[in-house]
Amino acid sequence: MNYKNGICKGCNTIQSLVNVKYCLCFKCNRERLNMNKPVKVYKQPKMQYIKRISSKQLHINKDYYNTLKEFDMVTEKFCTGCGKWEPVIKLSHSHIISRADCANYNRMDLYSDPRNITYHCLSFGDNHVGCATKWENSERVTLLDYEKNIAFVKQEIPELYKIKYL
Repeated sequence: MNYKNGICKGCNTIQSLVNVKYCLCFKCNRERLNMNKPVKVYKQPKMQYIKRISSKQLHINKDYYNTLKEFDMVTEKFCTGCGKWEPVIKLSHSHIISRADCANYNRMDLYSDPRNITYHCLSFGDNHVGCATKWENSERVTLLDYEKNIAFVKQEIPELYKIKYL
């Protein structure tokens, strides 16, 4: 297509005029056409990298998830801290000895031990503090399964019991 050369009224330069009626170059004509439309800004998507896991950690994770599946099939779904059942309240697999403490005391066998896992309810709203939160904080004495859990900690990792639970 042949464009007429002339002075663009938008930028006052001598260029090929794509819009003869308004005497505008290509750039100025695009600005005129998109004047009231929002300019689309396309963000570059972030690269997602796959986090590599060692074969040892992969084995630990697989063993842990298999333990959770077995635990779900065998155990009744109620909170051992307050005694409420699952349809009424949301439950979570709660570790009696936390996974971090298992790693710190070099007891990774407790990570997937069913005796170290129990059901505790989760916090929701402003009115209900979940038993999982209570067990992690100083309100653990109010839980129904407090004595059983403390006995387990005392039996498995006495050093942790002396530091954390006395």
